[in-house]
Order: sequence, then structure tokens, then C-alpha cells
Amino acid sequence: MEKKMSSADTKSLLELDRGNLWHHVMPYSKDADPMIADHAEGAWITDRSGKKYLDGVSGLWCVNVGYGREALAGAAYEQLKKLAYYPLTKATSRRSCSPPN
Repeated sequence: MEKKMSSADTKSLLELDRGNLWHHVMPYSKDADPMIADHAEGAWITDRSGKKYLDGVSGLWCVNVGYGREALAGAAYEQLKKLAYYPLTKATSRRSCSPPN
């Protein structure tokens, strides 16, 4: 885990955010700062100041089994080492057509 950010680091990161990102599901306000996420575990996200938030939308449906699941990370790692991606346009693979374990 990273050390807590100084106010100068936070200001710099927020300036980069404003200049380079579009938070398309947030109402625009030049005065509202986005939450700066630091880490997550289970259903909880912790920001850089240590405040915890319940992730009620599962990372917009990408982590509905929770954050920090080592078994899933390990399975993904093993599959990524073997075959990270292959388009299914004219081919298949054992993993693609097999039911999950």
C-alpha cells in the first residue's frame, strides 16, 4: 500500500485529472473533486485519505465478486500467461468452450 498523499500530491493529481479525464457519469462541476481511490477489498473502496466507501455498483459490474479475490487473480494470471486473448471470429480454445470449474 502506498503512503498517504500530501496535500501538494493531491493537488497535483487533481490538476492532472481535470486536464486529462472526463468523468462521464458525474455531473460537471469545476469545483467538485473526484474521490481518489487508493485500494479496495471485498465490497469496499478506500480513498487516499483513508475514508471507506461501499461499492454498490460493483465497479460498474466489473467486480461483482468483490475486490482482492486472490483465487480469481491467480486463475486469471495463469490463463493470461497461457493465452491472454484470442478473437473468437474463426477459432476457439479449450478454455473458451469449456464450462467454468
